[in-house]
Amino acid sequence: MAGAGRNALSTAFSVKAGNSGRRFDPAALAGLLVIAYAAFLVGAVVAGAWLVGPDGHPVTVDFLSFWAAGRLALAGQAAAAYDFAAHKAVEVAAIGHPFEGYYSWYYPPTFFLVMVPVAALPYVPALVAWMVASLAGFLAAIRLVLPRREAMVFAAAVPVVLWNFSAGQNGFLSAGLMAAALAAIDRRPAIAGILIGCLTYKPQFGILIPLALACGGYWRVFLAAAATTVVLAGASILAFGIAPWSGFLASIHVAYQTILVDNLVGAEKLQSIFGLVRFLGGSTNLAWAAQYAVAAPVIGFVAFVWWRRYPIDLKAAALVAGTALATPYVLIYDLVILIVPVAFLARNGLSRGEVWAALAASLCLFAYALSSGPVGLPASLIVMGMAVRRVLGEGRRLSMASQLPLFSREEGRGWPAQGRP
Repeated sequence: MAGAGRNALSTAFSVKAGNSGRRFDPAALAGLLVIAYAAFLVGAVVAGAWLVGPDGHPVTVDFLSFWAAGRLALAGQAAAAYDFAAHKAVEVAAIGHPFEGYYSWYYPPTFFLVMVPVAALPYVPALVAWMVASLAGFLAAIRLVLPRREAMVFAAAVPVVLWNFSAGQNGFLSAGLMAAALAAIDRRPAIAGILIGCLTYKPQFGILIPLALACGGYWRVFLAAAATTVVLAGASILAFGIAPWSGFLASIHVAYQTILVDNLVGAEKLQSIFGLVRFLGGSTNLAWAAQYAVAAPVIGFVAFVWWRRYPIDLKAAALVAGTALATPYVLIYDLVILIVPVAFLARNGLSRGEVWAALAASLCLFAYALSSGPVGLPASLIVMGMAVRRVLGEGRRLSMASQLPLFSREEGRGWPAQGRP
């Protein structure tokens, strides 16, 4: 698929340094960035700004919500995680003193299955273990997509990795499940379906996946994902009872009202077109109109790509980039998933222009540290633009190689039961 002049990611920025004839290695720069991130975190610990404060009490980060919910589930009170007072009381007990604000829990009860083992540890060790394990899983999944030694280094160097790590969030888990599932989708459909089923802990990321699988004819993956979803729901009921599901269903309206309508989380934190409109002072109705205006062509594009005989690299890139754009509720740590489409596109090498685009997206994500606002939205648009450009190029190649009409039996309807050839 890679055309003439398309270079591998690790060589696209190689340039001669002076008259020495040496070439600049972007992988080395990525490695230095990773070291800088680690040094930043160590410095934050020493300064009392992360993990443990100067007073000896733990520092509050988003992970506190996960740990508190897991603690309640361990105590046989999983349903209380959806009760503000009960959940906040566990958070305060973990920190050792009252604090302003609240780290909410709006996840389905299936996520308790993940957080209960983590919450068995004390808060600070649990945070460290959660971040190290989820980061390792994410990088391993990237290695499945792009089996090159430097792939994990490039992935770890993207600024959003630091934002997710420092907050103790679940961006690594989401991105890792997506990457591993799409890497396995053709050769291991059952495994791919199981991983997609596990991703249902993040419902807003499931908007496009069923559509893509149906359009692509990946029915074994579809069924495996559906079965996994049912099994996980059943396991959560057996472990924690039915009450947490009632609490979760009731929390959906609360989450909608507090996050999207009342802006209690802060419109500047929403990295979507919905968030941009609200950040600029627009009404909820106007924000929804803008979100639909963006989501509609994105959904159509993803359906088209999965319907046609495009390589899985392009299908995966379109799906994951589209997921970041289709949902109104996406925060900066969620955009770890943008690393996944770039990794799939890089399987056959990135052109110099694509590398510059990937760097521009990374700079947008880095800008979150400098200014509040939906700076992640341009990153999502850039990555989607990379996917669209590659799809257009591949479409021209397919048109030249085949005289089949757009929706012929061979290319459109009558595809095999597990994906198209």
